[in-house]
Amino acid sequence: MKKQKTTIAFLGLAQNCSRGLYNFFNFIEKIQDEFQKIYIFIGENNSKDNTLEILKNYKNKKVEKKIINTFFMSKYSYRLEKMARGRNYVSSFTKGLKLNYVVWLDLDDVLSDGIKKKDFLNSIKILDNRKDLFGVSATSSPFYYDILSLRIKGYFMKNIYQISRVKKLFKGYSLRKRNIYDIQKKINENSKLSISSFNGICIYKYKYYKISSHTNFNKSLKKIREQVEHVTFNEIIYNKFKKFILINKNLKLKMPEEHSPYSNFFSFLFGKIKLNIKKL
Repeated sequence: MKKQKTTIAFLGLAQNCSRGLYNFFNFIEKIQDEFQKIYIFIGENNSKDNTLEILKNYKNKKVEKKIINTFFMSKYSYRLEKMARGRNYVSSFTKGLKLNYVVWLDLDDVLSDGIKKKDFLNSIKILDNRKDLFGVSATSSPFYYDILSLRIKGYFMKNIYQISRVKKLFKGYSLRKRNIYDIQKKINENSKLSISSFNGICIYKYKYYKISSHTNFNKSLKKIREQVEHVTFNEIIYNKFKKFILINKNLKLKMPEEHSPYSNFFSFLFGKIKLNIKKL
C-alpha cells in the first residue's frame, strides 16, 4: 500500500451511537497519515443522543466528511429492507470518486475496544497481495457475532433471519443454539474464506465494490424484506468474479453483549430479561 497514491472511504449508519463515534474518530486520527485521502460518509437517522452533534463537531483537514440525512429509512417497517436502502443511499456518495478501498463499519458497541491500527493496515496488505479476495472482514472477542451476514461454502449457508424472529423462548433458544451459538464459538479459530461476512467491519477493493448493491430489486417485495443486505451485496460480487472475503482472525472488534452465545436455556432467559431491562 503506497500512501501517496491510496484513497479510502469509510461508510456507516449512525443512530444513538455517540460512544462508538469517539472511538471511530480516534482511529481515524491514528491512520490519517497512511493515506493520501480519507473520505467519511455517515448516514444519520434522527438520533436521540448527541450523535449528530459529535458528527458535526469533528474537524480534520486531512479528512473529507459528509453527514447524510437518512431520515427516509424510518418509513420502512422491515429492518433488513430499511438497512439495505440506507446502505445503498450512503454508498451512492462514493460514485465518481477515485478510491482504492471502501470500508463499511458499524459505529455502536462493536467499537468499544476500538480498532487496532496495525491489524487494520495489515488487512489492507492482505487484500492487496491476494488475487482471490475482494474484501477482508473482522472477527470479534470473545466470540464471532454476525451469523446473519455469514455465508461460507460447504460450512454455513443458512439465512437465520426467521430464526432470529422466533418469539417462543424455548423454541427460540433451541434454534439459536444449533444455528447460531454453536457457529459463533467456532468461527474465530482460524481465518476463513467467505462468500459473505461482515461482523462490524469489512474492507473492500473499490473496483469490486462499485458494481454491487445491497438490494436485489429483481426479487419479490417479500424477499426484499427478508434478504440480508450484506449477503445480497457480497453474493453479487462473488457470483460475478468468484472471489472471496477473508475473515481475518487478527482483525478483531468487541462482540456486543446482546449477541452472546448462551450455553444453556436459563442463561439465555436471564440474558433476555437483562437486555429488556436495559432498554427501559
